[in-house]
Amino acid sequence: MRKSFIILLVVCALLPTSAVIAGGLNKNIVSGDANWVAHVDVERFNNTEIGRIIRRHLDKAGELQKLEAFKAVSSFNPLDDVRNVTIYGTGKEKENAVAVIHAKFDKETLLNLLGQNATHKEVKYGKYQIQSWIDDKHKGNEAERQYGSFHGKDTVVIGSGLDAVKKSLDVLDGEAKNARQKKVFRLLKKAPEGAVVVAAANGLGKMAEQWDQAVMLKNTNQSCLLIGENEGAFYIDLKLDATSPKTATELTQMIQGLIALLNLAGNDQPEVAKLAAAIKLTTKKKLVHVHFEKDVEEIAAVLRAEWKKQQAQKSEKTKDDAKPQKKDK
Repeated sequence: MRKSFIILLVVCALLPTSAVIAGGLNKNIVSGDANWVAHVDVERFNNTEIGRIIRRHLDKAGELQKLEAFKAVSSFNPLDDVRNVTIYGTGKEKENAVAVIHAKFDKETLLNLLGQNATHKEVKYGKYQIQSWIDDKHKGNEAERQYGSFHGKDTVVIGSGLDAVKKSLDVLDGEAKNARQKKVFRLLKKAPEGAVVVAAANGLGKMAEQWDQAVMLKNTNQSCLLIGENEGAFYIDLKLDATSPKTATELTQMIQGLIALLNLAGNDQPEVAKLAAAIKLTTKKKLVHVHFEKDVEEIAAVLRAEWKKQQAQKSEKTKDDAKPQKKDK
């Protein structure tokens, strides 16, 4: 079966934009042991101007029709029936990460699809039946086995580790401490109006020690990222809690260098320079704050230009592929 349960649901998390329960991240569904979390509000995205612009583009490209065809098989449309997606974990090991998806779906349809997978198994955990499978593309590789369970009528928990899925079910049932109770993610306070993507992480410096190119993260204890739209403006808000005032200054200088590079790119791409000019950078003691805000229509113009460029490249490639190939003499 080429479209197993994991494809049907994780595709939601791969959408360009999404969300958890409308109104923002719900820390009550996040484990208190988590040190990173990302939340996408699909319902809110669908009601933003950027969301409507993207939907029109997807419609012209024929992608919305594909999503409807997907629904005919799976019982849900990733863009219309998914309310939100919350992904969290501990460290960078995929076995410690889970996705909690709130959506409108038909449980029996999904179970029937999953049952067509030859690697499908069930693991009993208290009152739950945890589904287990390996996607066809991994050809029976046990290291790629996935686990998932329904929770109530509209929630699914999916992960690469059985213990992580069990722990997530315990958190949802109130039998394990959540992020709100443990006061995790101090920088992540109430999200501003219109937040579509919310993400936060603690202990970044320790996690980034294994990432050779994550220089910025190695000097950071905590971070908080917000992306959204409010009163006709699209915004990105990033806060970094540095390990010391000295490293905060170093982070600021590094970000200033990145902004300068964007301005240089503006010689060939003026729209990039305009976007770079909208980035505001401030530092207070150990806290580095980066804020970007631009009129939605200006962002839409950049998106349309990029789509047009991609279409031109695609057309050019199609023409090249259609040309007769010269035979070697």
